[in-house]
Amino acid sequence: MKHGLSKLFYSKYPLYIILAFSFIIHVLFLVKDPGMIFNNPEQIGFTEEQGEYGGRDASLYARMAHQLLETGVYGYDTHHTDEVVQNAFVTPGQPMYLVIIFSIANLLHVDELLFAKIVNMAFSVATVGLLYFISNRLFKSQWISLLSSLLYALYFSPLHYFRTTLTEIPSIFMFSLTLLVFLKAFQDNRTRDHVLFGIFFCIMVMFRPTPAPLILLGIAAVLIRYPFRTSVRIGLLWVIGPLVVIGPWVVRNYLAFGEMYIFSSHAGNSLFAGANPFFKNSFSDYWREMTAKGWDQEKYAWYKIKQGFSQDFDFWFSWFTVGKTINLFNQVDGQVHYINYAMMKYFKLLHYFIVVVGLSSAILLLKKANIRVIAMLAIGYILISNMFLTIPRYGFYIIPMLCILTAYTMVKAPQFMGRYAKMIR
Repeated sequence: MKHGLSKLFYSKYPLYIILAFSFIIHVLFLVKDPGMIFNNPEQIGFTEEQGEYGGRDASLYARMAHQLLETGVYGYDTHHTDEVVQNAFVTPGQPMYLVIIFSIANLLHVDELLFAKIVNMAFSVATVGLLYFISNRLFKSQWISLLSSLLYALYFSPLHYFRTTLTEIPSIFMFSLTLLVFLKAFQDNRTRDHVLFGIFFCIMVMFRPTPAPLILLGIAAVLIRYPFRTSVRIGLLWVIGPLVVIGPWVVRNYLAFGEMYIFSSHAGNSLFAGANPFFKNSFSDYWREMTAKGWDQEKYAWYKIKQGFSQDFDFWFSWFTVGKTINLFNQVDGQVHYINYAMMKYFKLLHYFIVVVGLSSAILLLKKANIRVIAMLAIGYILISNMFLTIPRYGFYIIPMLCILTAYTMVKAPQFMGRYAKMIR
């Protein structure tokens, strides 16, 4: 009997139970719909359209997808009511994702938004499974793998975002899938896996460009592990992805605007918004000074950052490290739309537990080889994000990695405590 239970545990059945549990919770949120943003958008200052799609940005993505389907013109938030204008304000991942979903929904004669929620739900539940396989690749531990999946299955933010047309659900799925394929490629060194990694990585950054610099970690890992000639071969295989995925976007931007935008044309906005330490200054004052100098937001932001670090280094350094990191994780993303939801206090406790244990593990266990990949991804993402505007919505993106780090620490805690006890005897 004991052997049978052990065999059951080391099978995939516990994972299937967690996936089923995650699916049931998603369905309950889809049916019960406890958030104000969907039921009472006017209470939080949203229009009916914004409430329907899940927020201002969500409604703009949906409107952009409809514009693409109806006119074939790519344009985001153009502020024009009587004419259609094309731009390169956002990368094409989310708009094209919605175009595909809306097109299939119309072919099947089902509601577009409902179908988008169902597709998002599938990707959200699939991410729970991906964390299991990522953890298993790294640690070869059933306990860590299952706990990683369970922590994310219990986390709140996916239950909000799968019902919106925002980037969070598909981009986090692509991030997790890309990491899993990278681990396979790195460990097995198969041509197919390297090609797939390059393609998946580029699709991921077309949804959310922020993680793009993390490719440097992958390049460093390959150069350390493999001989130079092999590393060059791997690099050439990775280049297929940018040529196939990003290449058409760059060519389109050059033909349309004479600029070879690799990602988007509005990065200065978030840089500008993040160049105000602890929001001490008035953005209206910033705007007046920027206008008087005749600069754009990006140039003005770099001016303020350089000026700040040269005049008050400690204050600005604390903002770009501790201050912005706190802003990333100071609350469960989406919680403001569920202030009357009784279960939210438990979701908050889980959030802070995952953030504190996960970030502490990333810093304290960085030297451990099997955990270094996840730790460096988490730290690297936070450092990159801290260059720009930091809000909980962007912090949510790295929560799956913190779930893995938390699961590892929880499982290994007795072992760590045993070693510590021996040291102090």
